[in-house]
Amino acid sequence: MGEVAKEPLMLTRYRSWFTSRRDSTILEAYKPFFTRGTVILDANVLLDLYRYTQEPRNQVLATLGLVARQKRLWLPHQVGLEFARNRPKAVEGRLKRLSTVRGIVDEQFRAAARSIAEARNEVANLLRDMAHDDTTADNLDAEIGENAVSSALKEFRETLTHHLTKLRNAENLTPQHVAAANEPLLLQIAGLFDSRIGKPPVEAELQRLVQHAVTYRFPNRIPPGYADQGKRTDVAKAGDYLLWEEIIQHAASLPKPRRILFVSRDTKEDWYEQNDKGQPVRPWPALHDELQARSDAELLILTTKDFLEGAQKFLGAKLGEGTYEEIDRVSEDLDQEPLPTGSIDPDAPLANFSDPQSYTSEGVASAPRSPGVHVVLKDGAAVYVGATGNLRTRLRQHLTGPRGSSVLHDRVGRLLDTPDHAASAADIAGWLGHCTVRWYRTGDALSVKETLIRALTPPFNG
Repeated sequence: MGEVAKEPLMLTRYRSWFTSRRDSTILEAYKPFFTRGTVILDANVLLDLYRYTQEPRNQVLATLGLVARQKRLWLPHQVGLEFARNRPKAVEGRLKRLSTVRGIVDEQFRAAARSIAEARNEVANLLRDMAHDDTTADNLDAEIGENAVSSALKEFRETLTHHLTKLRNAENLTPQHVAAANEPLLLQIAGLFDSRIGKPPVEAELQRLVQHAVTYRFPNRIPPGYADQGKRTDVAKAGDYLLWEEIIQHAASLPKPRRILFVSRDTKEDWYEQNDKGQPVRPWPALHDELQARSDAELLILTTKDFLEGAQKFLGAKLGEGTYEEIDRVSEDLDQEPLPTGSIDPDAPLANFSDPQSYTSEGVASAPRSPGVHVVLKDGAAVYVGATGNLRTRLRQHLTGPRGSSVLHDRVGRLLDTPDHAASAADIAGWLGHCTVRWYRTGDALSVKETLIRALTPPFNG
């Protein structure tokens, strides 16, 4: 018999770098991770249970229960600590979004009333100047006065307020609930792990790991965790690395074959390799290599959505399409807490904003679906400041109109209108396409907007 050809050493040693999974495909090769592997959840996966609506939350919990009943769910101490610290914020952030949108609705209706009054005044002035008809002009002031406008808008405003109130009343998790140690969702989550929880490191070991992270790994951009160097303390900066060390040590204690399935919504550059557009391509191969070298274990890293799809395929989990849509909605918030209003410096008001993007459909595709403010700039000067409960949707709405749905769309249209031609949506989008836009996530969008208007005096907000 002939000798079996050996695989070249290069392909063996650097295999993880030469292979890549498609993010949207759950491969058959993943089955052992789902059916026999140890499943580890990042803190954001647990915190998101507080951000989901009730039915998706129940379906995700039921899916995790399938793994927990086989005693294959394990909680690192670092994850448990981050979950305990940030649980109240997850609930507060969801309720803050509802109150933010309510304030924006009120502000938009006030703006609508002002626009109607401006239109009335324009027509009244024409009647006086061109027809010398003061009587009709005075009648317009009476017919379309403040009370008449308020009455006309009342039904629409009440409809929107009703839906917001209904959403608020449907919330079965509040800060008061979370403050209780016997809060039902907390008990469900705790029951998933039972005693399968990692031990906290001793003080000397914690100091050694933190020092190793901030002095060696992070300056050399060794994943994970180096993208957190902006956090306030060294321990906070090292959070992801402490978690990673726990995973490595736990994996080494498992019987062979060792498989770790790590589920996280974090796809930042210190966990995932990025393409030239800054989009995640795959988990860093270096993570696979390090776990293999130090624990003799295989690693699979999946997002929450991919994990649920795999659980549906390999474990028979029952998940509706609405649950996946909810996962997408929450995932697109990128697990970032709103920035405080106090960080807006009137002398440098855009310091914490996103980088300028071309104001086109493609340019705003990366905007988050979360509350915030946005600034539109023409030739570097601010022309409009807006506040919204959903940055991506609102930025697209400004591009497409109709005019009544967007102050910016209407103001650009009025700028482009001629006596013979009313500017079309395409005309308005074309003008905006020569602008740039920047955005800023915040749960206090209206206050930030007011600060920016005072600092920037944008003409379209006049």
